[in-house]
Amino acid sequence: MARHLDSLPRSTEGSVAFHDPCYLGRYRGVYNEPRAVARLTGTVIDPPKSRERSFCCGAGGGLAFLGEEKGDRVSHVRALELAGTGADVVGAACPFCNTMLRDALAAVAPGGPKLLDIAQIAAAGIEGPKPAA
Repeated sequence: MARHLDSLPRSTEGSVAFHDPCYLGRYRGVYNEPRAVARLTGTVIDPPKSRERSFCCGAGGGLAFLGEEKGDRVSHVRALELAGTGADVVGAACPFCNTMLRDALAAVAPGGPKLLDIAQIAAAGIEGPKPAA
């Protein structure tokens, strides 16, 4: 997607807190490209723990299936950090992160930021053909 930035529409009305997924970020070192796509919809806000020091969404280590036995859920902690940025949208680029953060944001920040995949962010400004009158 990032290689097609020049052909994607732009808007400057909102703000996006981007969550760095483990595989894209820490394992592959890809940090700037998803932010460039997210920047199409406005300002990108990095949460306190981002890029190389990003915090887990909670799906790692099987927590998507098991959950924590003690303390706060990792996904809830991360969702609070992302919501705490004040961004309109939380952007993610991983199906596991999307699942974990969707549930966590609904639990800890109802009415808070909307969760969108990076592909949804890129597609948001693309309009299809107008229906005939």
